[in-house]
Amino acid sequence: MIYVTGDVHGGINMSKLTRFWKENEITENDYIILLGDFGFPFLESDRFLEKMGERQEEYWFWLNTMKSKPCTFLWIDGNHENHYFWNKIKTTQMFGGKVQVHPDANNIIHLMRGEYYTIEGKTFWTMGGATSIDKETRIKDVTWWEAELPTTAEYNHGLETLEKHNNEVDYILTHAMPKIIENEFGFLDVNDSLGKYFNNIMNDIKYKYWLCGHYHIDRKVKDINLIIYYDIVEKLPE
Repeated sequence: MIYVTGDVHGGINMSKLTRFWKENEITENDYIILLGDFGFPFLESDRFLEKMGERQEEYWFWLNTMKSKPCTFLWIDGNHENHYFWNKIKTTQMFGGKVQVHPDANNIIHLMRGEYYTIEGKTFWTMGGATSIDKETRIKDVTWWEAELPTTAEYNHGLETLEKHNNEVDYILTHAMPKIIENEFGFLDVNDSLGKYFNNIMNDIKYKYWLCGHYHIDRKVKDINLIIYYDIVEKLPE
């Protein structure tokens, strides 16, 4: 079974998962997909880890909790990730595309930007990243990274990957959404390259459903787009 939910922010927003684990029997055949702002790890510098105190203990508690579960956690990156850390992690092949396995938990797997995967007979195209609207209050390369937005090479790779698959996919998984939908629903206007890129994807690619996180709400948009945060989708829409 494939389940999908939103951001967990390095353990800060785990209550939805704890409720889910209490109410459901999870097996080694299950996948839980997290739609960005995963945050394990977020802060890496020892200087800042020392200041975290209880937050650091909480981080390891939740990481070890996920590690102990029989299921596989699949996540796409959001803006609140330690991109510097993940850029140093080696890639491998899984589900037909490139992935990164968490060095401290082999059942936690990063689905990378512009990749195409087949999981339980369903196809997924992924493109992580988003713009931090509060980056002016953050510290570059400590709590905010320029790599939060895809590079030109990553954008091109995503398009090339889709073209290889006849521009068709069952599910699009992202952290952010197309700019045209952001504007229509009155979300904060962020003039970035990613939202415009997603506009073209939405118009040019044949897909069943688009699922994203980032906005801290649960909402269905235009019948084939889902924004997920608190909810856990227990059956992917067909």
